[in-house]
Amino acid sequence: MKTAAIVALLTTGCSFIGVRGPPAKPRRGPLTCTTSKALPVVDGVGVVFGIGMLGLGVVVSNLQTDSVGARTAGGRIILLGTVASLAYLLSMASGMSNVSACRDAKDADRAEAQKLTNTAAAAAQEHARGLPKAAAAAARAGDCKTVRKIDLELLGLDSAFHANVFLTDVDIKRCYKPAVTPSIDPAPAPQAPPPLIPVQL
Repeated sequence: MKTAAIVALLTTGCSFIGVRGPPAKPRRGPLTCTTSKALPVVDGVGVVFGIGMLGLGVVVSNLQTDSVGARTAGGRIILLGTVASLAYLLSMASGMSNVSACRDAKDADRAEAQKLTNTAAAAAQEHARGLPKAAAAAARAGDCKTVRKIDLELLGLDSAFHANVFLTDVDIKRCYKPAVTPSIDPAPAPQAPPPLIPVQL
């Protein structure tokens, strides 16, 4: 009976049951672990409860009585209080350690994701910076179709760079000259008929 009670106490720590640490690397998929300290805090309450039982057992054992039953009961309470305090203390320590490791792992994942985002953004910016040169070379070769294709690509990547650099390039402007409208001479205004000269008879 005593052994069963001790085993039950050792396996009832909240953090032992409900707190999950980060999985070992390498892993697949999103990181799933426990970041809340709620269960370790509950284990801390269990530690206080176990210490209270321990104190109660000491009091019962020291009662001014010669009763063997009182001393036996006090000893059992002391044993249960000691085991409970130890069990919840170990559970709390394990829970706090797993929560801390989980938070560190999630912070590392966020930092790695931000690093990848920054790297991709830098690569896109570097690519955008080279597009005007390619477009200017195409314009000099008379390939305005390629120039217009690069125009649309750069506009989607960096609209400010597109407006300030791409559209101001002298070679590129050749592909965007406005169409020349042929001049049409205005129709001559109708002339008035010559005045009639009266004839003297």
